[in-house]
Amino acid sequence: MKSFCELCRCHIRESTIFSDLNEEQLSTIKKIVRVIPVDKKGFIFHEGDACRGLYVVKEGKVKLVRVSRSGKEQIVNIISPGGILGMEIFYNASGYSTTATAMEYTELCFISRKCFEDILLSYPAIGRKMITALSRELEHAYEKIGSLGLMTARQKVADLLCTIANDTGWSDEDGRARLKLTLSRLEIAEILGITQETSIRLLRDLKGEGLIDIRGKEIVIPSLARLKDVAEI
Repeated sequence: MKSFCELCRCHIRESTIFSDLNEEQLSTIKKIVRVIPVDKKGFIFHEGDACRGLYVVKEGKVKLVRVSRSGKEQIVNIISPGGILGMEIFYNASGYSTTATAMEYTELCFISRKCFEDILLSYPAIGRKMITALSRELEHAYEKIGSLGLMTARQKVADLLCTIANDTGWSDEDGRARLKLTLSRLEIAEILGITQETSIRLLRDLKGEGLIDIRGKEIVIPSLARLKDVAEI
């Protein structure tokens, strides 16, 4: 485990929360960042665990899961490089509200709660910038929730595939998007609030229409624009 994040500029710069900081402010934060490796399926924290600090995904992918009173698991988000875990420290929560699990080998930049609070006290300008950034994050979340509420199950599946392609996919020379689907059909269903049978059927339908091609765990999207059209409300 490395003591400090001294590996290039990392994804801390690309994160919405930290992207507007100047070099001096960013340097201050990077001095107290620790890089933590997590193996595939490894737990980062559990729902209810004491909120020890803030994480930025440097490499890999993390799923956030919440458990209902009846014991049913619901995937509430998939965090890609540059994304934030542990935002509970911003509103002084005592514990994490979700369980975070690495979906593949993952590296996280960790800032302890005390160090983070000390920075905000010492550098009020950083705090003001983060409040602005968090407001943008909240607005984006509201927009996403509102859109999903109006989408059909078919549109939700298409939208999810487009989001994954934009976050982690890569393109062939002819413009086709390829993505390795680390999500199972059940996980897709849990994210979108549909049944597993529905997610399987809709993926099969999209394949039959030539909008996607499924090759094992890899999905090829011949035209991202066409798939986005399906996701449009």
